[in-house]
Amino acid sequence: MLRSTTEAMSAAIGCCDSMSVLPFDITYKNPEEFSERIARNTQLILRSESYLDKVIDPSAGSYYIENLTDFIVEVTWKLFVDINDKGGFIKAVEKEFIKEDIENTCQKRDMDIAMRRQIILGTINIRT
Repeated sequence: MLRSTTEAMSAAIGCCDSMSVLPFDITYKNPEEFSERIARNTQLILRSESYLDKVIDPSAGSYYIENLTDFIVEVTWKLFVDINDKGGFIKAVEKEFIKEDIENTCQKRDMDIAMRRQIILGTINIRT
């Protein structure tokens, strides 16, 4: 239930045009009346109690989302400039820059997890 609520809220914050929340047990059996009721109520609760249908941009002004977006833009731009300096994407692949960058990122992430600098819990990724 938490997963489908989080997914539905993410869709609403992302300004989806329409949403269908499926019962939480649909992947492994025919949904029962209870799970169908929860799926229906998830949408109603997000609308009626969180007022996600009353604002144009539910994520506007959110420090976390704005900060994360800025971080993604900075890192992406730096990577774009690095690839461009190497002669473009094809040249960067031929020089194995892309492969090395992916391997370095994976190695750093694995070390951060092993040293408990990065905590992974379910679908949530918490930076420390």
